Amino acid sequence: MNKFYFKNFNVLVGPTIDIAVEKDFDASYDFDLGITAGAGYDITPNLGVEARVKQGFLHTINNYQGKHANIVFQAGLYYTFNLKK
Repeated sequence: MNKFYFKNFNVLVGPTIDIAVEKDFDASYDFDLGITAGAGYDITPNLGVEARVKQGFLHTINNYQGKHANIVFQAGLYYTFNLKK
C-alpha cells in the first residue's frame, strides 16, 4: 500500500490479495485480487482517521446470475508510535 502525504491529509492506493480461510458458499476462487484506494487525515502527529474502499477483480460466487465481485468499505482510527532514536 502506498501512502502519499499532503500536510495533514494523505491518499493511499495499492493492490490487494485476499485468501479465503473459511467458506460457507460455493466459491469460484479461494483468493481474490483487487485494488484499494482511500484517504486519511492526521488529527495530531500520532492520531488520525482514514477511509478506504477495496474493489475485487475476480468473480467470487459460482451459479450467481450476473457478475459478482467483492467490494469492501472500511473506516478506521489509527495511532502511530514515534520510534525514532
